Amino acid sequence: MRATVQYFICIVSLLLCFSAQGRLIDDLFSAEIEVSSQAASQRDEALRTAFEQVILKISGSEKTLEHRAIKNAKSQLDDYLLQYGYRRNGNTLYLTANFDGRKLSELFKVNQLPYWGSRRPELLMWVASSDERGKRHILAANDESIFIQQIRHLAKQRGLPLQFPLMDLTDATSVSISDIWGRFLTPIGDASQRYRADGYLVAKVAERGVTDDEPKAEGEAEKGRWRLDWVVRVGDIRKSGEVFANSRDFLAGPFMNQLHESLANEFALIASGESQLIQFPIRVEGLQGWQSILDIQRFIASVTSVQQVKLTDYSPTFSRFEVTLTDTPDHLLQAIELDGRLQQKRRDPFALREQSAEEETTYRWVATE
Repeated sequence: MRATVQYFICIVSLLLCFSAQGRLIDDLFSAEIEVSSQAASQRDEALRTAFEQVILKISGSEKTLEHRAIKNAKSQLDDYLLQYGYRRNGNTLYLTANFDGRKLSELFKVNQLPYWGSRRPELLMWVASSDERGKRHILAANDESIFIQQIRHLAKQRGLPLQFPLMDLTDATSVSISDIWGRFLTPIGDASQRYRADGYLVAKVAERGVTDDEPKAEGEAEKGRWRLDWVVRVGDIRKSGEVFANSRDFLAGPFMNQLHESLANEFALIASGESQLIQFPIRVEGLQGWQSILDIQRFIASVTSVQQVKLTDYSPTFSRFEVTLTDTPDHLLQAIELDGRLQQKRRDPFALREQSAEEETTYRWVATE
C-alpha cells in the first residue's frame, strides 16, 4: 500500500511541475537508422540499433542496455517488433522501426526499471556561444549551424521536445548575452513565458582558457578544448551540468546525453507493480455524425490498456472523450499513431504559442467513407 501511495504522489508531483502539463511524444517507441542497403545483414543490425535507441529514449540511461532482461529482449527482437520500413531522403536510405509499447512498458514494469513515458517537458533553449575569436552570440531558432542541427537530431532520438528563441526585437530587448553568460535567470525566465514552454535551459559554449571565465587547470587538458555548461529549470526543479570536447560541434552529443539522463533521473518512474487507473482526455475535431463517434469509441476501446471510453462533450466543432486506462497512455498514443485515422494537430515551432495546453491532445478524425 505504501509503495502505491508513493507512486501516486510521484505522478501528481510531476504533473504539478509542468506549467502546460508537458508535451506528448508520439514516436516514443520508434527509431530511424541510416543504412547503406536493404540487405538482410544491414537490416538486422539496424533493427538492433533501433531497439537500443528506443530503450535509451524511455529509460534515459545507457546502463539500462546492460540489464539482463533488456539483453534477452534484444536477442528476441521479433517479440517486440511491430513493423519496419525504408524511406529515402536524397541519396540517404533510412530504416524506420516501430516496437510494441505495451510489451516494452510491461518489460520495464516487471523488471522494476525506470520508465519515462510520453508526456515530457518542452524546453526553451537559451544558448550563448563564442567563436575562436571570442565573439559571443545567442543561437536562435533559424540557426542552421552543425552544432544546432546535431542538437535537434539528438533531441528527436532521445524524445526531448525543445525549441530555440526567435531572437526577434522582443527577445533582443529582454535577454542579453550577459544574462545568459552570467546565468541571470530572472530576465530569462520572464522572456521565456511568451513561448509557453514547460521550462527553459541556459547554456554557454566557450573555448577553455581563451574565452571561458575559468582557465584550464593543470592536468585538465585531456577534457577537451571546448566546454559547455548548462542549467535547466522546470517548475521548481533545477538541474545543471557541463561537458567537454575538442570541437564545438562535438559538444552536442555529450550535452544531449547528459541532459537526457539528468531529466530522466527526475521524471522517470519505477512502477509499483500494481495497476493504476488513469483518466486521459482526448479532444477530436471534425466529427461528422454519430457514426464517426461510434467508430472512434470502438477503435479506442480495442486498445489493450483501455478500460472504458466515454463521450463527455459533443458539438459541431469538437467532441471530447474521457478514456480510462489501466496503464500509462503510451501504447494508446502508439495505437493512434499506427492506425492513422486520428491525426494530432501540429503546432508551428516558430509560433508565439497562443494555443492552450489542451491542444496537446487535440486530434482530427480523417477516416474516409
